[in-house]
Amino acid sequence: MIETVEASRNPQKLIEIKPPEPTAEEIAAKEEAAKAAAAAAAKAKKGAAPVEVVEEKEPEPVFEEGPPNFLDTLFKDEELGAATRGPCINLTMKNGLIVRHMPNGDVMQIKDSSLENPKATTEVDRVYLRGGIVVRHFHNLDAEVLYPNGEHAHFSRAELKWTVTNDKGFRREYKDGVCRDLPRINCLNQTDQKTGVVTKVREDKVVLIKYEDGNLYCQHADGTQIFSQDDGA
Repeated sequence: MIETVEASRNPQKLIEIKPPEPTAEEIAAKEEAAKAAAAAAAKAKKGAAPVEVVEEKEPEPVFEEGPPNFLDTLFKDEELGAATRGPCINLTMKNGLIVRHMPNGDVMQIKDSSLENPKATTEVDRVYLRGGIVVRHFHNLDAEVLYPNGEHAHFSRAELKWTVTNDKGFRREYKDGVCRDLPRINCLNQTDQKTGVVTKVREDKVVLIKYEDGNLYCQHADGTQIFSQDDGA
C-alpha cells in the first residue's frame, strides 16, 4: 500500500507561564484601592448613593509548549514539514510485522500488538534514521535512542526524564529543563597489538569494536547491531 505522509514534531508538554511578581508600587496601589473600596462600602451603608466598585480579576492562566525534548534534537526543522512530504510504502509480513519506507529514507518497523499480549517493556516499533541511529518505542510509552558509536538515551514516560550515556560511560539526566550528572558506567578497553582492533565493553552490556581502518561495530544491550564506516556511511 502506498500513501502520502509528512514528518512533523509531536506537541510538547504545556507549561503554565506565571505572571511577574508585583512591584512595591503596584502593591501600594492595590492597598489604596482596597481602602477606597472599603470607604465606599461604608458610605453606601449610611444611605449615600452607592459607588460602583470594580473588583480586580485574577489574570487568566497562560500556557505555552515546553522546550523540545532530547528526541527532538535529532531532527532539524528543515527535515520536517512539507519538505518531507511524499509517498510512503507499507509492507506487511506474514508474522504481522509492518515495514514502512518513508519518503526521506527512514524505515519504520511496527509490530501488530493484536497478535500478542504485550508487556510494559515490549517494543511496539522502531525507526531506522539516516546515519544509523535507531529509535525504539515501547508499550508503556518509554523510548530509546541507539547510536552507532555506542551512545544510548532512554526516556522514562512515568518520570518524564531522559537519561543519556555517552560512549565512554558518562551519564547525564535531563528533566524539566535541568540536567545533572549521574555515576559513570564502568568500561573495559582492550587493544589487539597485532590487528590494532580496539574493543570496548561497557557495564550496561554495550560492545564497541573499532577497526584499524576506522570502521565501527556496535552492539547495544537489546542485541541491536550497527556497523558504520569511517566515512559516516
